[in-house]
Amino acid sequence: MLLFVKEKDKERAKETTRKIIRYALPIAAMGMGGAILLEMDVFMLGVMSTKEQLSVYSIAKQWCTKAIHVNQILITGVMTTFSVLNNANIVEKYVKFKKVSLVNVVITVIAMLAMIFVLPHILIILYGAEYREVIPVLKMLTFYYGLYGVSTFYATFLDFQNKAKTRSLYYFSIIIINLLLNFLLIPKYGAKGATISTIVSLIPYTICVYVESSKCLKGYIKNRKAK
Repeated sequence: MLLFVKEKDKERAKETTRKIIRYALPIAAMGMGGAILLEMDVFMLGVMSTKEQLSVYSIAKQWCTKAIHVNQILITGVMTTFSVLNNANIVEKYVKFKKVSLVNVVITVIAMLAMIFVLPHILIILYGAEYREVIPVLKMLTFYYGLYGVSTFYATFLDFQNKAKTRSLYYFSIIIINLLLNFLLIPKYGAKGATISTIVSLIPYTICVYVESSKCLKGYIKNRKAK
């Protein structure tokens, strides 16, 4: 009997391990995709444009990429509270989700305003007046940060709701759209072309993760009403 219980526990542990690995695969794939996406536009700009354009874009992109940490502090702190949703807590969690989502948007907008009106002056002090070309690119990339900051909230929620596979499909659309637009825009517009490509590629993804998150939450509410 004891042997049977141990074998049963082993099988259960193996099945749990398999589930974890299967779920981790799309997350790992998105991690690799993120690394590609982070450097793809920089690489293509270096190949298809000038060193000056590459330098301008790289500086602006680095500042925008670092700004996302502001959102991640909030997201990391609260997202675990939405990991377990059921009929008993869904109404309360839904209200809280909307409030935290709004807070994230407000934080993102404040950071964007700081990047548009304050950061340019800091850049001139740090890099010198010869880097003024960075400023218009930075202001354009602020919208990339805005989309990234908002979408990260919903994307993280989907990961906690076993929707990583679905999100991975949305995520790879960014890479494809960005790649195609870079080919079209970088040769003609340089750093501004790469900026437009980066912003436009994030728009469908942001819409998709928002809609998918809403569907997930409303699905719980619908099930609660049905019972």
